[in-house]
Amino acid sequence: MGYNGAKNKMKHVLLFVSLLFAGSMMAQSQVTCPTCQGEGKKAEVCSTCHSKGYVPCTYCDYSGKRTSRCTYCSGSGQKPRTVKDPCTSCNGKGQIKRVQNRSCTHCRGGKRPTTDRAGNTVYVTCNVCNGLGGIRDYVTETCSACGGARYVGSHTEYSTCSYCSGAGQKTETCSYCSGKGAYACRVCEGYGYVSKTCGSCHGRGYVYTR
Repeated sequence: MGYNGAKNKMKHVLLFVSLLFAGSMMAQSQVTCPTCQGEGKKAEVCSTCHSKGYVPCTYCDYSGKRTSRCTYCSGSGQKPRTVKDPCTSCNGKGQIKRVQNRSCTHCRGGKRPTTDRAGNTVYVTCNVCNGLGGIRDYVTETCSACGGARYVGSHTEYSTCSYCSGAGQKTETCSYCSGKGAYACRVCEGYGYVSKTCGSCHGRGYVYTR
């Protein structure tokens, strides 16, 4: 058998196989896939949320609240405040008034001479110094104790933190689950099931049967 004879025999074999396959296909009919009901896809239970559609929030331990240390008082519950100590010598004014006495220039010893109607010299009480013989003045000077600074030191006082009410921690709504304690499953988008290609019909929606 030459080359041409072998080539012709191969053609006949291929033709026979084609006719045989065509006949087999014609003997089969298409029916709706009973597994997926013709959808080509099959709903399966989500392995992440187990058909619930949501997963518990681990950021707040399912409570919907998150407790964290107060950042305003660093967890102590107390708020420190520096208070300046006023100078006790000047009462925090920085200046002191000092009394200065001077002799009255309008009289001598509280009495001043005057002439009566008869022309006699008499001595009456001085109306400038009220008979004291001197006048009391007040001189303002810089306080020597504080040097005019008004304060001589400081100390620390503590008050209850207004942000955490002295608890040292703050409880807030969990931002991850919006206070619900759980959030929608990201795998199935909250449906509880995921859609996968049907393994029976390979997504065609039908199968062949005789």
